[in-house]
Amino acid sequence: MEAVWEKFSPNIKKQAVKTDGIWSVEDPQFSEWAKLLQFKVKKKKRVVDSTKPAQAWNQWIVANKGTTVTLMVYEYGMAIATAKDRDDFMKAVVLDCVRASIGDCQQLRRYLESAGRYLDDPEQRLVAREAIIEGIIRDLVPPFPSTIIDPMPLIENIEDTEHAEYEPPYSSKFSIISQV
Repeated sequence: MEAVWEKFSPNIKKQAVKTDGIWSVEDPQFSEWAKLLQFKVKKKKRVVDSTKPAQAWNQWIVANKGTTVTLMVYEYGMAIATAKDRDDFMKAVVLDCVRASIGDCQQLRRYLESAGRYLDDPEQRLVAREAIIEGIIRDLVPPFPSTIIDPMPLIENIEDTEHAEYEPPYSSKFSIISQV
């Protein structure tokens, strides 16, 4: 069942819980899977009892080999049995869900502000470095032309062999000798 839970539990939003007539939600846990997932055998069109112990589940799997079984995954669990229960549940928890979403947005905003501050500090240091480097460059005096040495007259002139006309090593003139 752990493998089934791992695969399908992301489809469960929360687990609906009704305590003393008041609806609330809890995070779904594997230990409560029987209240959130349900198997239905197509052949017999009946719902399978989810409260079986592990040994009974193994026997059930062997007994139903080759039978089509549908896994029903409930968004809020099986505590919501009727449309009226769903309406009451939605009315009771909708504001909690909105408030939780607002809280998540505020937390995300705090993270982003923190990241912005984290980026501001290095940026300010780089701007300061840029100003220092610009000041140094501005204060540098260009060298006098007489101190600049032109390297061209000092370079040895070598023969250009790359652009010379190509002459093949053998003559291209052939003499034809005819034999009679």
